[in-house]
Amino acid sequence: MTQETLMIIGFLLGAYSIVGNDAIQTLGTFLSSNAHRPWWVLWIFGGGIITVVLVYGWVAHSGDVSYGRLQAIPVPERFVWIYCVPPFVLLLLTRFGIPVSTTFLTLTIFAPKALPAMLVKSLLGYATAFIAASSCTSWSPAPSSTASTRPRGPPAAGGWWPSGAPPASSGASG
Repeated sequence: MTQETLMIIGFLLGAYSIVGNDAIQTLGTFLSSNAHRPWWVLWIFGGGIITVVLVYGWVAHSGDVSYGRLQAIPVPERFVWIYCVPPFVLLLLTRFGIPVSTTFLTLTIFAPKALPAMLVKSLLGYATAFIAASSCTSWSPAPSSTASTRPRGPPAAGGWWPSGAPPASSGASG
């Protein structure tokens, strides 16, 4: 295979696997939380955001839609088949529902020296998210006084069941 053919295969495989992985993680949550809205509204909103981000990146960074983030990763002198492996592995992992970081799988093969910095940045992000979530959540157990004031048994008519009546008991009547 020629180098150009490998580059095209690598690009297409990488684009498909990365978009497929990130779309599930990001757009899937957005789409499911807005399922009550018409599909075309969601597409216009999502398409509008990506258009604004790409146009801003193009204008503000002289045609570089990556915001200059890929400048630290050198372009390989020679493109070999091994560069197609991470997108393929990412595609398989995404297909089986295994959560994975697209950055670690795809970019570290081009710049293995950048891995420690990416790990530190990622771990700091996880720590920040944990601290933020912890500050919003009460970790103390509920006081025992509230446990005794909770009603026991089924609620009054119309409580848990939409029809207002609880479902018929499956046990023997007596």
